[in-house]
Amino acid sequence: PQPWQRLNTTCQPDTIAQAGLPETATPALTLAMIRNEWARTPFATPNLTLQPPRQETLVTLPVYATVTWSPTGYQPGQTRTTTLLGRQIHMRPTLHHFNYDFGDGTQLTTSSPGGPYPTGDVHHPYPHSGRYPIQVTATYGGEYSVDGGSWFPIGTTVQIPGPAVPCKSSPPKTDSSQTSKSPDSPGTACAPT
Repeated sequence: PQPWQRLNTTCQPDTIAQAGLPETATPALTLAMIRNEWARTPFATPNLTLQPPRQETLVTLPVYATVTWSPTGYQPGQTRTTTLLGRQIHMRPTLHHFNYDFGDGTQLTTSSPGGPYPTGDVHHPYPHSGRYPIQVTATYGGEYSVDGGSWFPIGTTVQIPGPAVPCKSSPPKTDSSQTSKSPDSPGTACAPT
């Protein structure tokens, strides 16, 4: 066996492994660095499709909202890969929740992307006539992995608002052909302006 050789005055092997490195050695990767890179992620924008179509509804008839994602940006479940300090970092957005603002002071916070009439679980009736900007904001959480290792929570959230969709609520007309239409009547769904 080789005789013992003094490397340094410590019992910490990680410190010994670093002994003799110059002051300009590569700094250690930190969670703050990963979070900083996470904040620069181009996230997908949540967009709303509403029913009834034509951006109009009748007073007390619920408006159904469905979230779809913009074709650009990272949406929940997709993985972004980057390199920090020579280490491969994988970042994966997760959906924390949606906040729906129905434009009349009513808000709903849920993890549901909603859905179309009649099964959608995100809907709101307007008790009064008027014009209402409806908007959804997605709050993303996230996970990261270093060099293909285990996934860990990033521990911070990012809010991405979608474009407002204007909808009009009108009193029912006396014409029976207008009041008998259901939310899935043919027409163009509400779209962002």
